[in-house]
Amino acid sequence: MTYTRVCPRDLFNEAKLLKCLGRLSLMILDGYSPLKEIHDTELHDGFCIVQDEADGSIFCENLHFYANGRKLHLFTSLNSKEDYPLMLRGEDEDVDVFDLTGKYFTDEFLHEVTK
Repeated sequence: MTYTRVCPRDLFNEAKLLKCLGRLSLMILDGYSPLKEIHDTELHDGFCIVQDEADGSIFCENLHFYANGRKLHLFTSLNSKEDYPLMLRGEDEDVDVFDLTGKYFTDEFLHEVTK
């Protein structure tokens, strides 16, 4: 669901989400990731950022990532102070996608996507 944005807070939240998704896209393009990416532009040409009403996190509704045929839910929490706060909703728990530098995937993420 789209949400009412408040500046400057939501500019920073969405910027961090898009920075993380851009980093992930580059890693896929460069062959460092086992994921597949699909940008669905049928209903929205740009990036449709929405908020999860259940926990307040934000994600890109029309940018889809897949691992082993399974669609992944990637999101960021609001107001994170981390540089690369992208998370994967795992089967048992949410896991960080990147290490603190954003250069590498976490072991937990790699474990989740190779199941």
